[in-house]
Amino acid sequence: GASRGRRALARLLPLPPVEAARRCRAACLCLAAAAGSLHAAAAARQLPGAAGSAFRSAAIAAFLLLAGAGAGNFLSRLGRLSAPAWKVSAVRRETPLAATIRVVPARDLGRRAGPGADRRGGRGGGRDAAFLPGQYAFLRFTASSLPAEEHPFFYSSSPSEPGGASFTIGAAGDWTNLADRVEPDEPVVVDGPYGSSSYLSRPDPRRHVFIAGGMGATPFLSTLNWMADRDCDRDVLFLWSVENRSELFAAGDLASFAKTFPRLRVVVVAERDPLWDGERGRVDRALLERLVPAFLGRVPGSRQADSGFDWNSAAYALCDPREGGARGAETAAALRALGVRRGGIAMESFEL
Repeated sequence: GASRGRRALARLLPLPPVEAARRCRAACLCLAAAAGSLHAAAAARQLPGAAGSAFRSAAIAAFLLLAGAGAGNFLSRLGRLSAPAWKVSAVRRETPLAATIRVVPARDLGRRAGPGADRRGGRGGGRDAAFLPGQYAFLRFTASSLPAEEHPFFYSSSPSEPGGASFTIGAAGDWTNLADRVEPDEPVVVDGPYGSSSYLSRPDPRRHVFIAGGMGATPFLSTLNWMADRDCDRDVLFLWSVENRSELFAAGDLASFAKTFPRLRVVVVAERDPLWDGERGRVDRALLERLVPAFLGRVPGSRQADSGFDWNSAAYALCDPREGGARGAETAAALRALGVRRGGIAMESFEL
């Protein structure tokens, strides 16, 4: 069935699709640089004397610069992947279909924090991790029963949590279905961080609407934990769409936000859970039109929404990998229909 089809595709395409696309793009850039330099050199022959010589020298210099940059990037990445500098410190089952893997620098594995340590740790003076909330990294486990493949995952922990990083992985294919087989102390290659969709990299109106679908909540959990620890002076509405309550994870984080992040509102929307007593259905235009102005458009000193709510007064971020990203595209279309500018909607994805 579907599983056999995925295995057949994996044999035809031995690299993960994101990594294959990244390598294809690098090869195309190299070919384009070479072709452009050759064309420029050929054109230089048509120019007389010193002008042709100068043009030809500039073309060769540009080619060498591009080639050197590409080689430097390749060697730098090869160095990062040559020897694992990280190890797994813990594996925690979140739901029947999701697990969180905590990784720490290999040299720090012997002095990992005990179970009573403050999860965020930022207020304790620890040094922030070298990634931004909302970024991702490629993971490759080198000594487990998993295939030695690279796969991209969003950081689910806050950069303010010292000592390492966490990745919450949902079972969505042959490789991720085996993720919980990873054992503590196992070496892991962490290639990252990547991505420029962090809210810290965009214009900041200090009013945000985060919309997640299923496992698309992971980059927002990293962001919300960071905000709760370091940057909570803002209004944030977090809409999390799931099929049913069994898909929910990070219950401890969601519960702690009531104290650590009072200007955050979390709304879980269960699509097919008859026993769910909260919001139901899809995150569509009707739901957005009802919830967003009610939270962000309140008249000062009143619980009523401002009838003239400006949909562009907030920044919107979406991450919904379900149905190949089609669900996220539907939500983005609903926001644009409500008047949100296209540039005001960030689609969290594994950017290449």
